[in-house]
Amino acid sequence: MMTLPEQIYDASRFANQFLGVNAVVNIEEYTVKRFGNPLCPSVTNDHTITFNKAWIEAGRLDSDDIPFFLIHELRHIYQLEQINKYKSGITVRENAETLKKWAHDWNDYSYNFGDPVSRKKNITQEIEMDANGYSMALLILKHINDSWSPMIRMEEDQFDMAIERGQLYIQTRPELQQWVQKNFRG
Repeated sequence: MMTLPEQIYDASRFANQFLGVNAVVNIEEYTVKRFGNPLCPSVTNDHTITFNKAWIEAGRLDSDDIPFFLIHELRHIYQLEQINKYKSGITVRENAETLKKWAHDWNDYSYNFGDPVSRKKNITQEIEMDANGYSMALLILKHINDSWSPMIRMEEDQFDMAIERGQLYIQTRPELQQWVQKNFRG
């Protein structure tokens, strides 16, 4: 079993080959101001990812929680970088329609305050569905040559959406398809 720092390094290294973004990773005590609700695993601010210490301590290090949510937050950094590049006229990997949806979601972000209504609004935002799906896709790829079943602390509906979007991304995103062709030993 990998230690927490090893999991962070390993997931960051793997995700970086697809996303090309880096971040500082911190672990902090839970505060309402920082995390919104106690079940929030992590947040992103610029190029800093902060994990909720209480959330980490309530989980298991042999699960996929840390890699999943680290990649999820790295994807948010990627989203914001793509939006900023697009607005500056710099060539981007995503299409204009996607970037406009992402920008709208970031400008009108719906936080999860722990109640069913805000949770549903949060997890169905395109930026959250994308981050969950891309994170799931990368975990599937990371384990493509071994028998793996994801163990991630999240509600079943959110998990199912992440699996569905992740599988779609593996089938449709060129960078993921290229990786499969190069690395799959099936």
